[in-house]
Amino acid sequence: MLLSHSKLAFNSTIRYWWRHLIQSSIISRKLTSATGSSTIGLLDEIPINPEYSTYKRYNASQLANRTTPPKCVQMLVRDFIDDSLYNPNYGYFSKQAIIFSPEKEIEFNKIKDNLEFMNLVAKMYKQHEVPLDVTNKVSRQVWHTSTELFKPWYGYAIAKYVVTEYKLSGSPSHDLIIYELGAVLDNFAHDLIRYDCISEKPYQAVVIIDDKGDFEEIYEPVTDPLIMRYLALRSRTLYKTPVLQNRFFRQLRNKLPFSPNMTSPEFIPTKELLFLEILKDYFPQHRLIISDFYKLPDTIRGIDAPVVQTRYEDTMVPCSTFMVSPGWFDIFFPTNFELLRDIYRLVCHSGTAEENIRILSQRDFLKRYADLERTKTKSGENPMLMYYENVKFLLS
Repeated sequence: MLLSHSKLAFNSTIRYWWRHLIQSSIISRKLTSATGSSTIGLLDEIPINPEYSTYKRYNASQLANRTTPPKCVQMLVRDFIDDSLYNPNYGYFSKQAIIFSPEKEIEFNKIKDNLEFMNLVAKMYKQHEVPLDVTNKVSRQVWHTSTELFKPWYGYAIAKYVVTEYKLSGSPSHDLIIYELGAVLDNFAHDLIRYDCISEKPYQAVVIIDDKGDFEEIYEPVTDPLIMRYLALRSRTLYKTPVLQNRFFRQLRNKLPFSPNMTSPEFIPTKELLFLEILKDYFPQHRLIISDFYKLPDTIRGIDAPVVQTRYEDTMVPCSTFMVSPGWFDIFFPTNFELLRDIYRLVCHSGTAEENIRILSQRDFLKRYADLERTKTKSGENPMLMYYENVKFLLS
């Protein structure tokens, strides 16, 4: 997935388009309880539009046959994000995303240094991009991963690890069966929760889409079984959410005028939990290799919050909210690998500490298993070690 770390100035056309597509679709972000009292974080109550109670709550599966984004509905945040990314008709991955893959292997040993490699990739990337749509000037979203950029040597490192571990298992009698999934963890939809600052009771976020297609974010006590299951599992680990630290400070702040009555937002990987449960139920003897981002730049506000971005006239446009027009924006999350390891152990290995589950940085993994001479430039620099330094591996 290609990230833009630069902050380029938008021209007036981009500013107009961005405001029209994003800001006009969000009237406000009212953080209110669906059952009564305000949870907006202010002392004064802000009532919810009573019409919202008539809106039916949908999940992403129920919207899969729609050809246009829904209106007059309620959705949990994970279903809103899932629908935005994966709806077969208007989802981001259905109409916008293209994987960049060089047509031929890059000969790193003939490249001067990392700078020349970057220029070469930029040139190939430009040639690969689909021309802009002349109507709305929104580019198809082109992104890549280490697998494509450093083929075949990145894949070779993973293959070497798999074969090595297979042989070390003691000449197993069963064949080695490999299942590969791409773009998994970072694009797994998350739920959003906040806690009452005093009682520390969790509240689940719900996205309201009104008859105009505008969004509001409301909160209600946690009742969703998947959210409850995840929070129950997490409570059995050593993880302590940062939003509930400094209890004394929160109690002191609560005595001040206009103090918030809810914590900062926290995104929780509920779809990731479903994935782990599938592994447990259908692949009980599996060995797992996961690689993804553990940190990201330009995220929206919140713990483990995502990057939300789109591309306009060759410019990457970051956003400040996940409540954006479905299908036009990539929404991807960092992964807390240490917490993932603990949840994975509880779900798939009954919490047994003796199960060897390792976490490695991508650099350490490649140093151990890759043929680094194949990706070294004339200067001695190794782009495969220099790119994607915000990636980790989980190995079971």
